[in-house]
Amino acid sequence: MKPPRPPRRPPSQTPSPRGSSGRPAPPEDPDAEEIRALVANVKDKLVQADDFGHVMDAFFEQLGTNLRFLTKGVRIDERPLLGALVPLAEQMATRPLHVTEMKLVRLHEHHMMHGMLYFVGWLGVVLLFEDIGMGILALSEADLRGPTLYGRFRFAATERPARPLN
Repeated sequence: MKPPRPPRRPPSQTPSPRGSSGRPAPPEDPDAEEIRALVANVKDKLVQADDFGHVMDAFFEQLGTNLRFLTKGVRIDERPLLGALVPLAEQMATRPLHVTEMKLVRLHEHHMMHGMLYFVGWLGVVLLFEDIGMGILALSEADLRGPTLYGRFRFAATERPARPLN
C-alpha cells in the first residue's frame, strides 16, 4: 500500500527558487563592467594558454551563452579574412576545405570579432582580438566524430580603412 501524499500547498505558499518551467531560474545578465572583465579573461587565456580548449571553454561558458552579448555585435564583411582563415583551417585539417559560409560579428567596444565558418563536412569557430592582433580557430568535423582541432594565430592589419568598419 502506498503512503498517502502530503496535502498540496496553495500556490502562494509554494517556494519558487525555480523558473515557471521548473528549470532553475537563469542567472542575471552581467552588466557592462562584468562583460569587459569576462572578455579580458578570455583574451588573457588566449595569450597564456597551452591548451586552447580552455580558451574556447571560457568563451562559451562566460560569454557564449549570454544572448545580450552575442546579439550586441554588428555583422561584418568577412571576405578579407577568408584569405587567412581558410589556409589555416586547411593546414589544421590536413586537407583542402571548401567554405560554404562564414558569419562574423564585430563588437567594436571590445575590439573583438567572433563567428562561425562552415565548410563542407567541417565547422569552425573563430575569435579575433583586434587590439592584441591574436585569434583562435577551433575546427571539428561536422558530425563531431573526431577531435576538435585548435589553432592560435597572430595577425596585423595590412590596410587602414578611411572610416571605422561597422
